[in-house]
Amino acid sequence: MIIQLNIRSPSHKRGARRAPLGRPALLALLALSLGAAPLAYAEPPPPAPPPPKPLTPKPFTLKRLYDRPNGVTDEERWAAAHGRGGGRRGAAESACLFPFVATALDARALVATVREGLDAPIVALYGAPLAGAAWAPVSAVALYAASGEELARVDLSAQLKALSAPDAHAVAYVHHALARDGALYVSVAHKTYARATGGDNARIYAYTARGAPLWRSPPLVSNAEGFLLVDDVLITGYGFTREPDLLYQLSRHTGEILAKTPLKSGPERLALDELGVLHVRTYDRDVGFQLSR
Repeated sequence: MIIQLNIRSPSHKRGARRAPLGRPALLALLALSLGAAPLAYAEPPPPAPPPPKPLTPKPFTLKRLYDRPNGVTDEERWAAAHGRGGGRRGAAESACLFPFVATALDARALVATVREGLDAPIVALYGAPLAGAAWAPVSAVALYAASGEELARVDLSAQLKALSAPDAHAVAYVHHALARDGALYVSVAHKTYARATGGDNARIYAYTARGAPLWRSPPLVSNAEGFLLVDDVLITGYGFTREPDLLYQLSRHTGEILAKTPLKSGPERLALDELGVLHVRTYDRDVGFQLSR
């Protein structure tokens, strides 16, 4: 059956141009002509959302700006120029600034805190002195919200044991830790040859803000005294005598290696200034890189 619709309004004049009827109106008129109830018109479904961004960020391009010898023992000069980085404070200063931070954790004393900004969470580092030693290797961390609420405690004894050996120098400890955007990042390493522990040394471990493990990096990526988190990239450094000396870029989401940059000697400290220049102190050289993408 063919139905022809020829509908004119009372005001329609011969020769006047007709306004086209939209699809909903045509469907309604067709239904009325058949004696049926008007058909409901459904809008087409919205387009599918774009796929999530990949968890592999783009690494930075590092342009070498300077590379010059240092005095090997002139660490204070470098620290005065670039800071010690990471917002790290000793136990006494931490106790004054953050009275809510526990001064002891499971027989381990507060060694330091790390806080990147005024509204950032506080990472507390705890350690127990070794027998006959004057220093306390950090073996546990606690995470506090800026409000003072304790969020998590992470005991890294198992990780330290896995990266240590009977050799007195192969004692792994927490070198640095920082928290941002609901995640906690911790570097664990010893300060001797990688072969002392079968090549398993110097990893980054990631946890949620409640202390649940997320990932661990490949070995031999981080034995410098600190590391940096720039956007979604962790910048770390590894090196030792007769071993490769490198800067690494890791994905903060997975810990995978994104890029490597060779150095002439082992990296010890890292700092990033407001112009995006990465300053690296190595054993016997000071090096600077401009970061860009």
